[in-house]
Amino acid sequence: MRTISINKKALFLLILPLWLGSLQCVAQDSSRKKANYSLDLYLGAGASRYVASLALAAPGVENKQYTHPAGTFRVMWQTDHRLALGLESGFISWYSYDVKHDTVSANVKLTSIPLLITWSMPVIEHVKIFAGFGTYITTTHLQTKTEVSSKTNSLGWLLAASYIQPLKKDLSLAYEVKWSNAHEADNEVISLQIQLVWKFLKW
Repeated sequence: MRTISINKKALFLLILPLWLGSLQCVAQDSSRKKANYSLDLYLGAGASRYVASLALAAPGVENKQYTHPAGTFRVMWQTDHRLALGLESGFISWYSYDVKHDTVSANVKLTSIPLLITWSMPVIEHVKIFAGFGTYITTTHLQTKTEVSSKTNSLGWLLAASYIQPLKKDLSLAYEVKWSNAHEADNEVISLQIQLVWKFLKW
């Protein structure tokens, strides 16, 4: 039941920016000058905290780590209305822990590279909300005397809010809080990041 309720809530929040954007287009005064199109690049890094429940009660499991670095790479196409569309990737380290059994010890770490279609829209001055849906390419790393890794894909989504402070004409600094959810694998993190926003192409 928990997974179903989360997915319904996520679907509503993903559709909400599209609905609000369509209302904005209908309500826009036709006499107003249209804004320029642009491509905006977001590059950022920060820290993430694993917030899903993780059952690791097996003997020998220790040194569980839920806080790790996180990074974002995002390109957004700003339309002539408020709604923007783009692609997002980056890096997420969900969690890691050590396992010790007799004379054997190992480290297990779970990481992902997201590939998400993302929407954004300003809500108030300097503040934008983001919503995305796609897949998380997830790798399980097992480090013993050698390293073994395995990959899986998990559908998922993200929700984020950014405060964007202009620095120059086409350059800004963003402070973002993001909720990333690979719901097929039931993994969730909340991250805080600082991002450089560059409007690198306009027409």
